[in-house]
Amino acid sequence: MREQIEAADKGDLVHITGRVRETSHGEGNEVAYRTELIADSFSVLAKAGSEQ
Repeated sequence: MREQIEAADKGDLVHITGRVRETSHGEGNEVAYRTELIADSFSVLAKAGSEQ
């Protein structure tokens, strides 16, 4: 998957499948929240500027 991600450029049409993970930590007014987007698959559908 890493090679596909590195081959993607700005403006490319991509398809990403994955999941969202939300966590929190802290107490009272000092609670911090984190949202992580975890990709299971990634593919470039069309390069920018190419017509299909």
